[in-house]
Amino acid sequence: MSQLLRIILIHTHLPGVIELDLQGHANICGTNASGKTTLQRLIPVFFGEQPNRVVPKTRDRFDVFYLPFQNSYLIYDYQRADGSQAQVVLTKRNDGVDYRFVDAPYEPTQYLEETADGAKGLGYHAWAQRLRALEIESSHKISATSEYRAIIQNDLSAMRNNRKDQLKLRQLAARYGLVSGSHRLRHIEKLVSAVHAKEGKMDTLKSMLATILEEDGYQRPENTFKPAKIKAWIKEMRQFMQMDNLQAYYAEIEQCLADTAASKSQLWQLKPLVEQDRSQLLTQTADVEAQLNTLHKQQEELDTSYRAQKRELDDARSETESRYQQVQRDLELAQSKRDRYLDSGIEEVAQDSKELPAWQQKLEEQTRHLQLMLEKNADIAQQLDQRKSELSEVLDRLQRKNQQRCDELRAEQGQIRSTQDETLTRLQQQTTQQVEQMQLDLHETLQRLQREQVSLETQLSIAPLDADERERMQLADARIEDAQQALETATEVLAREDDTVQQRRTQREQADRELTQCRQQLHQTKARYKQLQAQTNPEHGSLRQALREHKPDWEQNLGKVLSEELLQRTDLSPRFSAGDDSLYGLSLDLSAVESPHFALAEAQLETELQTAADAAATAEQQCELAESALSKAHQAYKDAEQVAQQARQAQRRCQQDLEYARDGKKRLQAEQDALVKERQQSNRKRLKVLQDEEQKTRESHQQRLQQVRHDAKALELEHKADFQEQLSKLDDDISQYARQVDDMRSVHAQQVKELQARVSDELAEAGVDSQQLQTLKADTETLRERIANTKERQHELSEYDDFMRSTWNRLRPGWMEQEQQLKSTLTRLDSELTELKQQTKLQRKALEQEDKRGKEQLHQQQSLNKELDNALARFNELTQHRDFAEPVSAATESSFGDTRERLQRILEALNSYAHSSRKLREQCERFSATLRRDASADFEHMIEREFATLSDNDNVQEHARVLGELLNILQDQQSQIVEQGRNIGGGLQSFFKVFDDINRRVSQYSRRLTDAVGDELVLEGISRSEVHISSTIDELNFWQPLKELSQLFQQWSESGQRLPPEAYLDRLADVAELLRADQDYSLESLLKLELYLNESGSELIIRNDRQLLESSSHGMAYLILCKFLLAFTRLLRGDSAVTIHWPIDEIGTLAYHNVEKLFQACDSNAIHVVGAFPNPESDVLLLFRHRYLIEPHPELKGKGQLKRIQPRQSPLSAKLEATLADQHVMETSE
Repeated sequence: MSQLLRIILIHTHLPGVIELDLQGHANICGTNASGKTTLQRLIPVFFGEQPNRVVPKTRDRFDVFYLPFQNSYLIYDYQRADGSQAQVVLTKRNDGVDYRFVDAPYEPTQYLEETADGAKGLGYHAWAQRLRALEIESSHKISATSEYRAIIQNDLSAMRNNRKDQLKLRQLAARYGLVSGSHRLRHIEKLVSAVHAKEGKMDTLKSMLATILEEDGYQRPENTFKPAKIKAWIKEMRQFMQMDNLQAYYAEIEQCLADTAASKSQLWQLKPLVEQDRSQLLTQTADVEAQLNTLHKQQEELDTSYRAQKRELDDARSETESRYQQVQRDLELAQSKRDRYLDSGIEEVAQDSKELPAWQQKLEEQTRHLQLMLEKNADIAQQLDQRKSELSEVLDRLQRKNQQRCDELRAEQGQIRSTQDETLTRLQQQTTQQVEQMQLDLHETLQRLQREQVSLETQLSIAPLDADERERMQLADARIEDAQQALETATEVLAREDDTVQQRRTQREQADRELTQCRQQLHQTKARYKQLQAQTNPEHGSLRQALREHKPDWEQNLGKVLSEELLQRTDLSPRFSAGDDSLYGLSLDLSAVESPHFALAEAQLETELQTAADAAATAEQQCELAESALSKAHQAYKDAEQVAQQARQAQRRCQQDLEYARDGKKRLQAEQDALVKERQQSNRKRLKVLQDEEQKTRESHQQRLQQVRHDAKALELEHKADFQEQLSKLDDDISQYARQVDDMRSVHAQQVKELQARVSDELAEAGVDSQQLQTLKADTETLRERIANTKERQHELSEYDDFMRSTWNRLRPGWMEQEQQLKSTLTRLDSELTELKQQTKLQRKALEQEDKRGKEQLHQQQSLNKELDNALARFNELTQHRDFAEPVSAATESSFGDTRERLQRILEALNSYAHSSRKLREQCERFSATLRRDASADFEHMIEREFATLSDNDNVQEHARVLGELLNILQDQQSQIVEQGRNIGGGLQSFFKVFDDINRRVSQYSRRLTDAVGDELVLEGISRSEVHISSTIDELNFWQPLKELSQLFQQWSESGQRLPPEAYLDRLADVAELLRADQDYSLESLLKLELYLNESGSELIIRNDRQLLESSSHGMAYLILCKFLLAFTRLLRGDSAVTIHWPIDEIGTLAYHNVEKLFQACDSNAIHVVGAFPNPESDVLLLFRHRYLIEPHPELKGKGQLKRIQPRQSPLSAKLEATLADQHVMETSE
């Protein structure tokens, strides 16, 4: 029997080499947090659990904790199904764990080497070399836990590798799997984890239950129809359902085609008469062309003048902008140079230079003072007086010198303030002059614009009409009576034809009802044929298939007593044995019982199948005949509709003739109103342009004014800042000179004080104070160094002073004023350029208005000619189209009155033709849009392909023809699309039946699991334990819509209707939307698990882990769960000869007799318990074969070590064993 034999840990979280023997029940003792549970967690990892999943989230990763070193090993030594031993070795990698199978039992020499410090583990590379040296085969490194799980469990069903990888994994599973052949241990790691876990066991039980259902053949439901495909079919079906609307739209297109033909005939009758009128007016066009040419020349001259002036302004602006940019560069360079000087600390050098004379004087004084301090003679008092006099004179000279310098600096401050006042006054005067000039320019521009506005407002009140225009209003009432009489006659004919159309419509509806009845009969015959086919070709694995293959003539005996539903079941595992014909000991004479329809004999089944096929063929022929009759009735209806359409067209022509005279006057009035409106609209547009220009001028002036003031203010602030900087610098110099005098006075006082102290000291004793002398020497040396450094940078200071005088203080203010002036010049040039553009635009508008007025002056002479030209041009444009051929009819001049009337009629005919053509195009576009709406991609491509074949894309009549052909194609495709919809509906109905079958049969598995709960674990107080399983299918959000959809599909199939009802499409759309959110229908998500217990006469229902813990106390909750875990273990393991290990934590808290019962149950089910509890003196240890204790390591602080222990024996037990031993010795001696 295959099993895990032992676990070896080398240099893991426990130091050294640890071996844990698992052949039999084993237990690990130790204090809290000593590592008992840590070792138990290695059991699920062996069976395929994710390593990081067994480690608490509060700890390091599995590889970091268990495999901390590059020579750390976690070894599982196990026995395979053929009795040989192998190893699973876990090693560390950068981001996880690597698995490797080794085809040999564990030996220490494979991993360890002897060193001076004892046995040490080999590195991974050295270990691989050691295995090759020992000629031990091993697998490649496996990094994915899923692949390792598939190998150890011999279960590759969940892997999705390519064919080559699948073959490699299959070979590894056959070689290293715990089980072999057809056996597998799928999900066994979840069971082991559930045994060890303290929470989540109910969910794990449900997961195990889903596995049982999968093994019984109930895979999760799969929907092969994607929501996108369903929605596409719904879209196409809705297109077919609007076929009546499409046919009605196309009837309107045909009506519009007739209207266009009537207008075309009238135009060809008018054409020769209008051409004759046009030849008489051609000579009047020459004058108009000459005037237009003159105006064009004036416009060209205006454009030439504008370009020249614009070029001059652009050149001036370019030159000014270049100077402006140069000034800006000069300012930036000056500022950059001054910043570099300041960054180099030149200001500090300047300050030190001013201190240089004082420092030199101070150095000289200190030197002499030092010499005086070093002299030793008796004239110290006299020298002191002499020194005081010298210091006083030096101080007086410095004070007079610095006072003179301060007076000079104050005079320089006054001069700077005077220059500042003059500069600011000059800037203010420049700004004032610029603002006044801008105000003057604004005033002149506004006066010009306002004068032109007044002129336009005067012109708006004039709207004249000439005599010809007024005369045309008197010609609008002709030929109304004849048109009225023709309209009455055509209306009577149309009424008779409409009655005929109604009769043909009634006949078509009767043929449609007969076709629906034929389809209903066809559906019934096909359903019978399909039922018989299902009996002929039963489902693979069903009871019917097994009976047909293994029990001939079963229909004559078992077929008469079995339920029809049982024959379709695939989970009954039928087995056949030789014996009598009795069923559970009951024998019946079944010759008197007729065979049911679902268990017919082979010969009878073939006969019934042929009969059903013949009936289906007959029903199909009847449907074809009914469809033919419906087609003929529909054609008769269309013929009658066409005749009525012609009568309707004649009636419409008469109506149009009647409305022609009435609408002629309205159109003429509209033309004259439009002429007046156009003239006034032009003036209003020009007035609006002038008003907008005035507003923009004011806004531009305000913006420029703000910019000028802003720039002047910025320049003023810049000058003030410069002047303030110069004044501040002079103030600092004055302060510095005063500070020099104060510093010198302090130094002299200190020196006098020191000399007096020196005199006093020397009067007392002859000697020198070394500390004071050293301090004086250090001060003197420091002062000498500062003087030297200051002298070294005098050249740099001179350059800086020269830069400040020549560039910063003299040139920079001029550059700033020049920048302001150039910027103002740029603004002025931009304004002049804008003004030039506006003036040129106004002049161009004036020329355009003059051109328009010239045309209006000649309108009375050329209007008729122009209208004739336009009319004939439009007519000639129409003749370019192939669909505008000349008809046979002719007309005389008297038929249409004089020239003006003929012009009016041809214009109206052209408008009517254009209106009819436009309406035809709009109807074709509407029809095309309706045809494209809800159309499939293939039909869209067909539409584009058909239109691409047209030689003239603008020929709307060809478009109408193509649309008619597409409508016929769509009608021909209707059957195919309807059949596709029936396939989708059938597929979804099958999808529904899978759910419905699971929903109905899940209770059978509830009984099966309850039956699997054995009696090997008897618990006190628990008299009954059952497992109830129910389905959550009713809770799925798409279940109710899917159920309703199945019913609607069945109703549609049985109704015989060609198209589905709207309710079916709506429900199908709902299902398509909902299926998208619930595409993963795992069996686990469809199940609900409940445990029913009777404890001490009380009925308990356990649905979750909290209820399980509350159901009993003193550890009974876990033992209750163990009853069901034993059942799950048997079901998951099946017939496999493999021992499973249960890691049970804190098993010592259970009562001894309950643990003993649990061990007996585990022994009978080939289960070894790996326990853990802290008490090493508990009697429960007597039940374990292997006993271990984790105790602190004697040498490594914070680490533990594992050792074997024996249970502590009570004195009574020892005395009893001794007595039994003595008795045995006495019996032996006798």
